[in-house]
Amino acid sequence: MTDAPASHPALADHQRRLAGTRTAARRLVARAQARRRLLPPLVVGSGAILGSSVLGAWILGQQPPTVRPAATPTAPSSSGDTELSADIAALQGLAQTLAADRTAISALQPAGAAASGTSGGPGVFLPQGSGPVASGAVSSGPRPSAASPASAPAVPTAPSVPALPTLPTLPAVTVPPPAPPPPVHTTTGATAVAP
Repeated sequence: MTDAPASHPALADHQRRLAGTRTAARRLVARAQARRRLLPPLVVGSGAILGSSVLGAWILGQQPPTVRPAATPTAPSSSGDTELSADIAALQGLAQTLAADRTAISALQPAGAAASGTSGGPGVFLPQGSGPVASGAVSSGPRPSAASPASAPAVPTAPSVPALPTLPTLPAVTVPPPAPPPPVHTTTGATAVAP
């Protein structure tokens, strides 16, 4: 009977260890179940939210920007009026320059056609709507003469180009024919065969 009291504390120790192991296993299984239940929907949901936000940002980036009507100021500022008047003056100056360029081009077209020996027929490209050209066709009316100073300024003649010197003829060079390729041994494929 002396063995009975000695084995009892060992049995109690063993039971405590088993109970501790069971509770740890229960906690571990509960955590794993919670992970299996909660983690996949959480990952899918956050992926869907992230994907939809990225897609929404991309779609908004593809749309043209909306143009809102400019707000009309109730009281015009003096700096805005100054800028506006400066812009209008610049545009008027540009329009005057373009008109002067059109008249200069239309005045030069007859003189250029007379100097080149063409009458503005096929092969001569003139700007549409300027000078004697109307809507892409050559007008059949009389052209102003190139000699009258009021209709067209005198076109300077092109400077003559000096003739190029003749080059001496080069001596004939004979090129020897290429050397035949070395013989190739049929069995080994070597180019130099030792006897």
